[in-house]
Amino acid sequence: MELVKAFLILIAIFLFIMLIQIIIRKSLHMNIKDIFKNRHINSLHKKINWYMGGIGLLLWIVLLINTSASPSPSFHVFLWFIIVWALLDFMIYAFFTLKYTSKRKEILVHFAELTIWIAVVVTVINFNIFGLSV
Repeated sequence: MELVKAFLILIAIFLFIMLIQIIIRKSLHMNIKDIFKNRHINSLHKKINWYMGGIGLLLWIVLLINTSASPSPSFHVFLWFIIVWALLDFMIYAFFTLKYTSKRKEILVHFAELTIWIAVVVTVINFNIFGLSV
């Protein structure tokens, strides 16, 4: 039952973020169809994003192995890893958007999404929403 509750919370978070994106895009007179579009600015951005994903996966596996070997693995380490990773992804996206496109409003939408995700992760950490041990 706890897994179903966690899944429903995650679905609600995704829907909330999509709603915020739609509201921001409408208020800035942007195309709403771009929500589901690939966010790569150019081929260099795509390559960097793929390398970042591969390195992130390797770091995630190493982190999982290291924390599971300790007597009390902390889920918070994973949540902070997600926050740092999201910030790095946002900085790369913002750089490529500012340098290579004229769609500067995309940064606002992406920043709003990043802010909501960080707020969700910090809320999960502070209020122990999923009942995870510290």
